[in-house]
Amino acid sequence: MPASRVRERLALLDLDLRVQEHVHRGELPLRVGLALVPLRDRAHQQHLARLAVRRRLTVNQVRHLVEVALALPPSPETVAPLPPDDDPAGGGQSATRLDALEALRAEPDRTISYGHLAGLAARECCACGLESAPAVCAECPNLHLLRAVLCHASTSAV
Repeated sequence: MPASRVRERLALLDLDLRVQEHVHRGELPLRVGLALVPLRDRAHQQHLARLAVRRRLTVNQVRHLVEVALALPPSPETVAPLPPDDDPAGGGQSATRLDALEALRAEPDRTISYGHLAGLAARECCACGLESAPAVCAECPNLHLLRAVLCHASTSAV
């Protein structure tokens, strides 16, 4: 085995165990996983790994997110925009997400107040650790969901 491959495999040991599992299961490409190594915060590694798996982020996109998290100047390479969270082919939807959607569909008549929804959103917002990256935050699927709920409510009231 070439020395570079050995170094890559050893570098994976610097990742959180759950991130390593994503790589070993083939959910997270090796090079994308390696881009997370500079992050020492294990929770942040896990979050970005989940984001990369779900949204099929490229190495450059992950490197950019790591640079933002570490407050490094961006690399000169052009960073492609984040892909849409959902595409018509169903890409980006994890089994966990599909299970959650199914659970919601199982109780179509259950109601939740906007106050309760705001409380839930406040607890979850910025839990990703990317609050210092406004471009990522603005594209957060949770924010899009909240806007859709508010838009639906205003059109339903008319």
